[in-house]
Amino acid sequence: MTLEKIAMTQRAMVEEQQARIGNQKWTQYLAAFIATIGGFVAGTALGWTAPAGPMMANNQYSFVISNENLAWIGACMPLGAMLGCPVTAGLVDKLGRKNMMLMLCIPTLVGWAMMIWAESVAWICAGRLLTGFASGSLSVIVPLYTSEIAEKEIRGTLGTYFQLQVTGGILFTYVIGSYSNVFSLTIICAIIPIVYVALMVLIPESPTFHLMKGNVEKARLSLRYFRGPYGTVDQELSIMQDSLAKTERERVPLMEAFQTTSAKRGLFIGLGVMLLQQFSGCNAVIFYATYIFKEAGSAMEPNTSTIIVGIMSVIATYVSTLIVDRLGRKILLLSSIIVMGICTLLIGAFFYMKANEYDVSSIGFIPLTSMCVFIILFSLGFGPIPWMLIGEIFPAQIKGTACSVACMANWFFAFIVTKFFSSLARRWMKFKKFSARAVISHHQHMPMYLSTPKKNSKLDFTKGLEHNMHDMFEGKSSRICDHVASSFRRPSDEDEAEIPKKMYSEKSPLVNKTVSKPITIAQQIAAESIETQIETQKWNQYLAALIATIGGFIMGTTLGWTSPAGPMMENGQYGFQITVENISWIASVMPLGAMLGCPVMAGIANKLGRKHLMIILTIPTLFGWALILCAKSVVWICAGRFLIGFSSGSYSVIVPLYTSEIAEKEIRGTLGTYFQLQVNAGILFTYVIGSYLNLFGLSVACAIVPVIYICLMLLIPESPIFYLMKGNVEKARLSLKYFRKPVAHVNQELNTMESALAKTERERVPIMEAFQTIPAKRGLFLGLGVMVFQQFSGCNAIIFYATTIFNATGSSIGSNTSTIIIGIIAVVSTYVSTLVVDKLGRKILLLYSVVAMGVSTFLIGGYFYAKDSHYNISSIGLIPLMSLCIFIILFNIGFGPIPWMLMGEIFPAQIKGIASSIVCMSNWLFVFLVTKYFTLLVSVIYLYNTFWLFTLFSILGIFFVVFFIPETKGKTMEEIQELLGADHITVLTENQNDA
Repeated sequence: MTLEKIAMTQRAMVEEQQARIGNQKWTQYLAAFIATIGGFVAGTALGWTAPAGPMMANNQYSFVISNENLAWIGACMPLGAMLGCPVTAGLVDKLGRKNMMLMLCIPTLVGWAMMIWAESVAWICAGRLLTGFASGSLSVIVPLYTSEIAEKEIRGTLGTYFQLQVTGGILFTYVIGSYSNVFSLTIICAIIPIVYVALMVLIPESPTFHLMKGNVEKARLSLRYFRGPYGTVDQELSIMQDSLAKTERERVPLMEAFQTTSAKRGLFIGLGVMLLQQFSGCNAVIFYATYIFKEAGSAMEPNTSTIIVGIMSVIATYVSTLIVDRLGRKILLLSSIIVMGICTLLIGAFFYMKANEYDVSSIGFIPLTSMCVFIILFSLGFGPIPWMLIGEIFPAQIKGTACSVACMANWFFAFIVTKFFSSLARRWMKFKKFSARAVISHHQHMPMYLSTPKKNSKLDFTKGLEHNMHDMFEGKSSRICDHVASSFRRPSDEDEAEIPKKMYSEKSPLVNKTVSKPITIAQQIAAESIETQIETQKWNQYLAALIATIGGFIMGTTLGWTSPAGPMMENGQYGFQITVENISWIASVMPLGAMLGCPVMAGIANKLGRKHLMIILTIPTLFGWALILCAKSVVWICAGRFLIGFSSGSYSVIVPLYTSEIAEKEIRGTLGTYFQLQVNAGILFTYVIGSYLNLFGLSVACAIVPVIYICLMLLIPESPIFYLMKGNVEKARLSLKYFRKPVAHVNQELNTMESALAKTERERVPIMEAFQTIPAKRGLFLGLGVMVFQQFSGCNAIIFYATTIFNATGSSIGSNTSTIIIGIIAVVSTYVSTLVVDKLGRKILLLYSVVAMGVSTFLIGGYFYAKDSHYNISSIGLIPLMSLCIFIILFNIGFGPIPWMLMGEIFPAQIKGIASSIVCMSNWLFVFLVTKYFTLLVSVIYLYNTFWLFTLFSILGIFFVVFFIPETKGKTMEEIQELLGADHITVLTENQNDA
C-alpha cells in the first residue's frame, strides 16, 4: 500500500511538472506564428494576380496589358522564387534565420513599390520577380526556423503554420481585391512586410544557429525563451551541442554528403511530395472554382466563389495544425491524395458527360461537392505537410541545400503550371475536337482536361515511383528487423552506462505499472514491437462493433423513413387518406416507443445478455415493418412505428453498452462512435432508396436490414462481462480470447474484470442509495446534459430546412438531392470522428462542435431575419449554405456521436444499466418534443427566433463542456470514476482490509 501511494505521488509530481512545461509552449506557438507571417507575405504575392488580373485587363494602369503579359506577370513570381531558394541556402548559416527573414522584407517592399509606380509591364514583372525572390527564400528559411525552435511533440503543428499563413495571405488578397482597385490592393499588400519587421524584433534567433556560431550563452537564453523556466534547457542544449559536434566530425564534401542513403531518400521524398502537391490538380480546381459553382446552379459572383474557396482552405489548414501531431503525417497525406484523386475523377466525369450532351441537371451537385471536398482534404494533407516534411527529413549537413533544392523544384513546378496551364487546356481541346469530329463550344469543352490528362500523368508517375519505393522500403525494413531483434538481448553494464534512460510517462506502453522505474532504449523497442503486434489484432473488436452497431443502422432507417415516406403518404400511396396532422403523429410516435424501450432494457439487460437481446429485438422490428406494409389505417402505421421505435430505443441502450464492454481502452472511443455512424448511414440509406422506390419498396428495403442483422449477430460472441456476471468464467475467457489476439494477456485482463465485478458486488447498496453517490450524481448530470444539448442545438431544424437553405443560394438542386447531400456529409463527418476521437479526445471535439453549431444557427437565423424583413439578401445567399455544411460536419464529429459513447463510460458499474436507460429515455423525450412541436414553435416565435433559441442553447453548451465535461480519452473505467469523485485511496484500503 505504501509503495502504491509513493508511486501515485511520484506520478502526480511528474504529471504536474509535465503540465507546467506544457503550459510554457505558448512562446513556441507565438514565435512560429510571427515567423510564418513570411508565409502570409508569400500568400499575398501568390494571390495578388487573381483579383489584380481583371483590373489590369480593364486598363487600371495607364498602359495596355495583354493576356500574354498577364501570363508572364503571373509566372515571374515563381521564377523569382526559384532564384531565391539557392541564394538562401548559401546565406542562411552565415547570416542567421532571423536576420535573413528581416532582410528579405527589403526586396519585398521594393517589389511592391515597383508595382505601385509601374511605368510599363517590365516594371510589374520586375516587381513580381523581387517579391517572388523573397517568397522563395522565405519558403526555405521559415520551415527551417520553426523546426529548430519546436519541441518534437508540437513540431508538426508548428510546421503546418507556414501553409496556414500562405492560404491566409491568398484569402486576404481575395477579400481586399473584391473591394478595392489594383493600387489600393498593392499598397495594402505592401503594409504586411512592415508589420512583419515590427513583430520579428520581438522573438529571438534560433538556438541552433547560435550554437553553430559557438555562442553557447545566447543559445541558452534563446532556448530558455522557448522552453520556459521549467524546461530542461541545459540538458537539451547539451544534446544539441552533441548533435552539432557529431555532424561536424562526420562532415564530408557536399556532393559526397548527397551520396548517402539517407540523403538520397530524403531528396526523393522531398521532390516527390512537391511534385504531387503541384500536379495534383489544385490549381485547376481553384482555376475553375467559379465555373463549378455555376454548374451547381449557384448565382454567386466570381469574387464570392473565390472567397469561399479561400475560407475553406484556411479553415482546413487550421484543422491540419490541430491534428497533424496526433494522427501523423502519413495518414493525412494518404487520405488527402486518395480523396483528391476521387474528386478530380468525379469532376472530370461530370464535364465529360456535359461535353457529350448528357443530361447532367440532376447531378449538378457533384462538381460542387467534389471541389469542396478536394480543397478541404488538400489543405489538410498535401497542402501544408510537404513544407513541414522538408524541415524534418534531411540530414543536418545538407539540410539547408536540400531544403532549397526541394523548394526550388516546387516553385519550378508552380511556374510550369502557372505559365502553361491555359495553353495546355487549349491544345487539349483542339485534340479532343479533332478526335471527336464534333463542334463543341469552347466554354463547354475547356474543363475536360481536368480529369483525363491529370489522371494519366499521375499514373505514369506512379509507375516510375513503384520500383524506387520498393527498393527503399526493402532496405529500411531489413534494418528495422535487425535492430528490433538485437534489442531483445540482455543489456550489458556498458549498455547501462551509455544508453540514456526514460521514465514511464503517459505515452509509455507500460503506463499501468504501479512503481516508476527507468527502462532502457532496447527494452522500450522490444515492448513497442510487442505492442504493435498486439495492436494489429484488434480487428476482431472492430468487426464485432461494426456488426453490433447495425442496430444503430436499423434505428437510422426508422428515423429517416418519414422524410421520403411523408410526401408519398400525402400523395395517396396508401389506400386511405392521411392528413398532415396524421403524418406529424406518425413521425412522433417512434420516439415515444423508444422512450418505453429504454427502461425495459435496464431491467433485462443483465438477465438475458447483450447479444441475445440484440437478436430478440429484431422480432418487434420486423413485426412493426409488417404492420406498416400491410396497414389498413393510420393506427396500423402508428402501431408499427411504435414497435420499431421500441426496438430503436432499446438498441440505443444495449449497443453502446456492448461496444464499451468488448473494447480496449485505446480504441473504446472509436468503437463508441460507430453507433452514431451507423445511425447516419441508416438515415442516408432511406434518403437514397426513397428517391428511387415507392413507399412499399422503401419499407421492404428497410425490413430486410433486421434479417441481415440476425445472420451477422450469430458470428460474434457475447460480452465477456456478461458471462462473468453469470459466473461462467470459461465462456468469458473464450469470449475475451476472440477479442484479444494474441491471447497471452487474456488471463490477466480477465482477473482484472473479475476483481472489478467483485468490488462492485461487495459495495452493492440499494439502488436509490447508489444514485446518491457523488460519481453517480455527476455521471447522471453529465449524461442528461450532453443529451439536452445534442437535441436542442438545432440539428433537427437544420435538416428540416435543408432544402430551403439550398434554394437560398440560387441552387436548383431538388429536395431529394439536397437531403442525400446532407446524409453523405453526415456519414463522412461521423467517420472522421471515429478516426480522431481516441487521438484528439472527447472534450475538444465537443467544444469545437458546440461552438460551430452556435455560430451556424446564429448566422442562419440572421439570414432568415433579413429575408423576413425584406432586406436584399441576394449577395449573402452563400451564408446559410456554408453554415448548414459547417453545422452538419461539426455536429457529426462532436455532439452527434460522442454523447452515446460517453454514456457507456461515465456511470458506476452498479447503476450503469438503469442510468443509461434514464439518459436514453430522456434523449428520446427530447426527440419527441422537437419532432412534434418544432413547427408550432416556428409559427409562434418565427423561424429566425427559433434558430437564435438554438444559438442560446449552444452558448450554454459551451459553458457546460468547458466547466463540467471531463476528458475520458485513454482512461480505464476506474480512472473515469475517480475523475467523477470516487475515492481511490479509500477503495484501496477497503480492498486491502478485505484481503
